[in-house]
Amino acid sequence: MLYYQHHEEDKAYSRGKRVADKLDLEFDAGLIRYVHFTRWGDCIVDPLVILPFGKQGVDLAGSKTSGIGDLIFGDTLWTIADFERSEVEFYEDDRKTGRQRDPLLQIHTHLGVSYRHRKRHRAEELGLPAQEAEFFEQSKRKGPRKMMGAVFLGGLFGAMLLDMPIAFAALIGTVLLVLILGKFAPQRGVRKVIAGAKGAREGAPPCLPRNLPVKLTFQPAVPAFHTVCRARQRTSALSRALRIAFPGALAGFACIAGARDAAMTDQDAAVLNPVVVTGTPIATGSFDLPYAIDSVDMRSNQAGHLGVNASEALAGVPGLVIQNRQNYAQDLQISIRGFGARAAFGVRGVKLIADGIPATNPDGQGQAATFNLDTAERIEVMRGPFSTVYGNHAGGVIQLFSRKGEGEPRVRASVLGGSWGTTKFGIGAEGEKGGIGFVLDTSRFDTDGYRDHSKARRDQGFAKLTLSPDEDSTLTLVANGLRQLDTEDPLGVTWETYERDPQSLTIDPLDTEIPKRSYGVRYDTRKSIHHLQGGATYERRFGENRLQLSAYAGRRAVTQYQSFSRGFQSSPRHAGGVVDFDRDFHGMGVRWISQRAMGSGELTLTTGIDYDRSEDDRRGYENFVGTTLGVKGRLRRDELDTITSIDPYVQAQWKSGPWQWSLGARHSRVSFKVEDRYINADNHDDSGTVRFSKTTPALGVSYALNPATSLYASVGAGYETPTLNELSYATSTTGFNFGLRPSTSRQAEIGIKTFVADNARINVALFRIETEDEIVVSASEEGRTSYQNAGRTLRQGIEFAAHAELTRTLMARASLTWMQAEYDEEFTSRGTTVAAGNRIPGIPRLAAFAELAWQVTPGVTLAGEVSHRGELKVNDLNTDRAAPAYTLVNLRLSAEQHQGPWTFGQLLRVDNVLDRKHVGSVIVGDANKRYYEPGPERSLYAGASASYKF
Repeated sequence: MLYYQHHEEDKAYSRGKRVADKLDLEFDAGLIRYVHFTRWGDCIVDPLVILPFGKQGVDLAGSKTSGIGDLIFGDTLWTIADFERSEVEFYEDDRKTGRQRDPLLQIHTHLGVSYRHRKRHRAEELGLPAQEAEFFEQSKRKGPRKMMGAVFLGGLFGAMLLDMPIAFAALIGTVLLVLILGKFAPQRGVRKVIAGAKGAREGAPPCLPRNLPVKLTFQPAVPAFHTVCRARQRTSALSRALRIAFPGALAGFACIAGARDAAMTDQDAAVLNPVVVTGTPIATGSFDLPYAIDSVDMRSNQAGHLGVNASEALAGVPGLVIQNRQNYAQDLQISIRGFGARAAFGVRGVKLIADGIPATNPDGQGQAATFNLDTAERIEVMRGPFSTVYGNHAGGVIQLFSRKGEGEPRVRASVLGGSWGTTKFGIGAEGEKGGIGFVLDTSRFDTDGYRDHSKARRDQGFAKLTLSPDEDSTLTLVANGLRQLDTEDPLGVTWETYERDPQSLTIDPLDTEIPKRSYGVRYDTRKSIHHLQGGATYERRFGENRLQLSAYAGRRAVTQYQSFSRGFQSSPRHAGGVVDFDRDFHGMGVRWISQRAMGSGELTLTTGIDYDRSEDDRRGYENFVGTTLGVKGRLRRDELDTITSIDPYVQAQWKSGPWQWSLGARHSRVSFKVEDRYINADNHDDSGTVRFSKTTPALGVSYALNPATSLYASVGAGYETPTLNELSYATSTTGFNFGLRPSTSRQAEIGIKTFVADNARINVALFRIETEDEIVVSASEEGRTSYQNAGRTLRQGIEFAAHAELTRTLMARASLTWMQAEYDEEFTSRGTTVAAGNRIPGIPRLAAFAELAWQVTPGVTLAGEVSHRGELKVNDLNTDRAAPAYTLVNLRLSAEQHQGPWTFGQLLRVDNVLDRKHVGSVIVGDANKRYYEPGPERSLYAGASASYKF
């Protein structure tokens, strides 16, 4: 088909007044359009190609140009799939019945493949400023990049037009997309904003001749003539990548998967009542338990995420605030109903467990980075009073379960790339052979980081073996490792730095170099981690009863270079600017589970004991030698820190008719011992020991109003011991803080869980937490921070969660948490009175998440995510600038194809689609007011995977 339009104009008007005669404007535009209808599986497609061309001339301005516009590919996905009848017959039916059959989705993608004949202006001929001239000349050299985009979509559309092999076209197209991202991904440091030409008229691109005496308004239209006008190089590159990759990949993958003759299986459907084991003696549906718990299916989650941080998978869990700090030298920031919000580093106040092995130290400090997401089957998140049955620092529980090796052996490989120099490569194998199940995985993650000085490399390995010595027993062996060498630490920034440039770092005013460097660059702040652990779990069944034995051991080595100045370390009691420790840890547990009838119901009784121990050989060094900063200097700290916990516990669950009662109690004894080996005339012996013990009970009851609705209530008491760092100093001149007490809490929760019809579930919970002896900073001087017990705090709020299968192909979920978290009585910190009623820093009042996922065809899913986080106070006084609230939108597209023993997968993901500037997380109470950790701008990622089943 051919379209053509001709237009002439002699007069020009501006603001209603004639400004030019004899304009002699001529405009000719045309389109050549080719459409091809074909059938792919159960999907009708009509790929089309549009080639615009045109000519434009303004004699008055002496300007003439002509050429061929950008090539446009498009496609329509139809809901009509009856090839026995023609398209005309369908529409005749519509006219007779009054129905309207619209296409399910119409997709067009704009490929920047263009050229011009006639004269190609040089920048100096147009009189452009230097910056615009630079971009103008660069724009004429974009052909290779745009041709790569053309090849990518050309492969997909070529497969539809010429019936090329489906899987081959998809694989080649995705690999090309990863290569394209290496060109299109935003590069750190490119932040130039190009202003419009001073002489350009309003609405006209600055690349037009300046003496054009008319007002021209340019609207998006076809033909889309090439222009070099751009507001920002990064945004332009991303917009090109988006319009090439996202719509085209959707159309291509939809038709690829349409060739599969498959129906939706039960695994594709939303699981509304997952079976969980956290907090319960035996595996139980979450609907029946008297507390708030969520289970995240990692098998389906992995298809649409990068698999780097647990924050990707857990963003939609109510009551949980988990934030990626864009700083791999520090761990994720995790809090559950406010527990853990004050952690300056690592995870505090939340119990972390992976395959039965604690990822939390006996003192309550944990590391989520050791979670291997590539092999995870599910992650369970438990909130509320019943978390206290896990003992010390169990304001909530996050427990990861890796997959079991099942089915035929298979191998897999994956590659991922995207913004900020991000890449991830992984290989693995899993299955069952000779009665032994195995899961093996290794991966390497690299990133330059969104922020300056935030480059990181993370290597992970994982192995799991499952075997059955006999028909009544199971033995599971697990080992995993993590290595991060010289991970750069960008530190927090001040509000002024964030406002000026969120990617940059706060400048050190004491730097003698010109230009002055940031704290992170000047001191080369960085962190190296080596972590290796292994464990075994043995279970033996005795009829209805079970015996479980577990043991684990590991080693963790950390070296961290901080940004303390030489003057700050001048005090003889300062521990130095380099933290260096080697930690050996081990533990074991025994548990007996029995089931029996009792009265009108069934009783499940669990008794057990856990033993955990860690030993740190801890050293501190100056972070300078002479005038050289960021190196290991003189020894300033040398001690052996030992923490031991012994926790016996009992738990009972009785179910009778619509009632279910749960009771648990745990007695925790935690011992701290410090042996100071750095003793001299100016640094006295800081050795000491202290022991804490507490019994933490919990009681819960649920009542089933009917098979679809359950009411529940629970109460419990918990406690948090001080961490080793918090106990280290009583004041700047004294050693171990024997007077610091654990904080204690009382929790209550009521809620309702209900199914709506057969395809939706809603959970609502109200909670209240009262805490006494909250641990806060007392003073920070001479390089030593000491802590004290404050007064009471109050946290209360509501959680809402909904999960619905709207249709067989459309699923939605949403969560919302509103929480009031404040100090209930005044206290003094750092010599200043903190008033009662002040908000506890680091806890948003409102957090929300929503997701809509559409299964375009079996194997292809398009989803959108919206997340909101309210403002965060950054200090106890609530006086410094709060981190503003933000709302982010993410999009993802995933696809999977099966070809015999092969399975291919593709991922395309865009985070922060609207390019919102935001503070992703905060460092609570930072003494230098560098509270803010900016989140990334719009980011684009793509990946491909392949697996082979033997």
